[in-house]
Amino acid sequence: MAMSSSESERAALRLADRLEVEGPSALAAEVRGRLFAALVRAYWVERDEGSSPFTGRVPDGIQVLAAAADMLRAAELTSFELAALCNV
Repeated sequence: MAMSSSESERAALRLADRLEVEGPSALAAEVRGRLFAALVRAYWVERDEGSSPFTGRVPDGIQVLAAAADMLRAAELTSFELAALCNV
């Protein structure tokens, strides 16, 4: 049985609260990776629609930069490819 939208949102908020309080140990690394990848893909859809996923507790610049750098490494994206994608 699938969760309703409001049930999913409550579960997601509980998970976010748990991660913020307990830190990375709240979830196994594989689960965090899968969740992070799903959130990045969801962000991509929102970005295309012109909205921002951040409303409230926005990560600071260092956190954003570190996450972006790790995502680029995981995707095996080189600085040359990044420059080409960004038209630099």
